[in-house]
Amino acid sequence: MRLPKFKMNSLRLQAVAEKRIVLPFPADPKVRIAQLTETPPFESVETFVPERWLELESYRPQVILGYAADLQRLAEQVDLGMVDLTCVNHAIVVLTPCGSRPLSDVLRVMLWQSFGVPVFELYVGPDHRLLAFECEAHDGWHLEPRVEIKAVETELILDSPGNRGLRTGLVGRVAEEACPCGRETPRLMDVAGIRQTLPRALSA
Repeated sequence: MRLPKFKMNSLRLQAVAEKRIVLPFPADPKVRIAQLTETPPFESVETFVPERWLELESYRPQVILGYAADLQRLAEQVDLGMVDLTCVNHAIVVLTPCGSRPLSDVLRVMLWQSFGVPVFELYVGPDHRLLAFECEAHDGWHLEPRVEIKAVETELILDSPGNRGLRTGLVGRVAEEACPCGRETPRLMDVAGIRQTLPRALSA
């Protein structure tokens, strides 16, 4: 039995919605958030691939979210006066994929100088799931529920649904005490990259 076309479209939309990621920080529905990449897909976020960056001016986002390389390119265009994004008045959110080095201090300062707003980092897995996030206190990365981290020969190894024994290429420590932001979830502290590596599981 074939489902009616409208029913099939409804199921597709539902499947897409279920895959969307909820941002880890509270955002007023009226706050316009622009994402510079199609993946991972976040809820209530408008996507602007590079070919659409000029449309950002008319959209007037207050938060911009994207990978470090894209944000750097956009910041350069802002500095050259190619794109007017003085509307950005809340935050810049950097997506850091597992296996990549954390955001450098140099790029963090560059983004601050270009946009004049706080910069936060989100850590995402190879399946685009959110694993950890930097909070407003800028004091480490809070681990998402069901995400566990352990050190094997100093390297941080990650376990979460769909990501078991994932090598991160990072060093750091886990803090259990409450964060200055008020959250009590475990967080990664003093995170740094030890080498450039592609995410892969530990050998059995």
